Amino acid sequence: MSPTNQYSCKVFLKNLRIQQEIVIDNETQIMPSDIGYTCYDPASYMVNYLETVTGENVNIDIENLVKRYSKDVPVSVIKLWNIRAPTLHSAGEITTEKSQPIIKFLAYNQGQSPEAFGVTTSRKDEGQYISVYPPNVFHWKIHLMDDINAMARNMTTRLEKDEKLELFLSLFADAVEEQKLDFKIVNFGQFLRLWQFLTINITSKMLESC
Repeated sequence: MSPTNQYSCKVFLKNLRIQQEIVIDNETQIMPSDIGYTCYDPASYMVNYLETVTGENVNIDIENLVKRYSKDVPVSVIKLWNIRAPTLHSAGEITTEKSQPIIKFLAYNQGQSPEAFGVTTSRKDEGQYISVYPPNVFHWKIHLMDDINAMARNMTTRLEKDEKLELFLSLFADAVEEQKLDFKIVNFGQFLRLWQFLTINITSKMLESC
């Protein structure tokens, strides 16, 4: 199949509310959506867990829960026309890559945290391809230690009162979740600078007490 096939593609973003369409060029447009992102799968999982694992009798209207949740999680859509690719599937991959700079711009310009959750590609004579992105979940390491319960209690209690520690852990989480290597390096750099600040601050207090 020729690599010059043209596809119409869409990338769906949650956590982004825009008031009007944004036109980048005549082949790229960002549109607001009246339909919010739903939490049907996670809600269904929680209900299923309670019923099958813990044996609890759950009386929850999932449809109503999903409807209420969707109002608080806005969705916008990046539309890209004339994506050139050999297949529907590869057009989706190309679209995903092309959308990354747009998402970064939207995060900066709108002061929000848009997250892509799926892509569709279509061509009249081939049909349509849909892909749902997996969540940004990584398992870098598993802690197995005797005092992990005490550590969890201490850390979560401190986080409620210590803004610097909260910022410190937020920067670390951002660095871990970041997909792009260059942005990951920047995030870890911010994390390390704050770590140095905290270390110097603690050392100064220790010297003052001597």
